[in-house]
Amino acid sequence: MTEETTAFANALIFDGTSAELREGCVRVAAGTIVEVGGRLANEPVASLTILRSMLTNPEAASVISAGMARYQGQIAEAIPAGDADLRAAIIGAIILGITVSRHLIKSDDLANADPAQIIELLRPCLLSLAAAGS
Repeated sequence: MTEETTAFANALIFDGTSAELREGCVRVAAGTIVEVGGRLANEPVASLTILRSMLTNPEAASVISAGMARYQGQIAEAIPAGDADLRAAIIGAIILGITVSRHLIKSDDLANADPAQIIELLRPCLLSLAAAGS
């Protein structure tokens, strides 16, 4: 992303918010980007095993549900918005969807894409979700 694009995105996302809130939002988005990057670059074998099982095994579904709830709770705590829980749930769904599409379904475009390009495309979305509500 160019400096000009970054400045424009920051103006759109953070218009009228304090530097402290901006920093918190960027931390949430950056942490999520690191998470996604790891899942894109390296097939998460243990996660994929339980993801395969969750549709037919209630115990596996409970493990995934509990893990997602913990992860979303951590994200929601850092989002300065009244609907932080929903925003965190959407972020979790995005990560889950990308992981499943890339590694289980092996969707051609997503499976073959450069992880850096996927992250670059996701960054504005994640920053927007992590930002204070309008």
